[in-house]
Amino acid sequence: MFVFLYTEILISNLRENRDDIKSNNYPEYLRTNVEYTWIIDMNHSNTIELEFHDIHIDFQSDYLQIQTDNMIYSITTQKSLRFECINRTTISLRTKHSHRNGEYRGIHLTYQSKNENS
Repeated sequence: MFVFLYTEILISNLRENRDDIKSNNYPEYLRTNVEYTWIIDMNHSNTIELEFHDIHIDFQSDYLQIQTDNMIYSITTQKSLRFECINRTTISLRTKHSHRNGEYRGIHLTYQSKNENS
């Protein structure tokens, strides 16, 4: 049985209504064999808007995924997303590219809570 081990696992819990998300060392380089997880926690049902400013990963080997409620989105290009979530949205970036470190910048995005009751 083959088990892939990441050399580094980073988890961030975010509770602000608005913030930037960047992979470690962005924009310098994206390391390989790293798993990044950002968890956006909100206290009530709301709309979260994600805006991707830069996605520079190896789409053949790395992946970027967003999970909210029962939906999972795999991101394969730079785009803006807006979707509703209840309490929690998880953004995962897993790097497995075999290229040398420094070939990819990683990701940079912002998120913003859009409370529809305001």
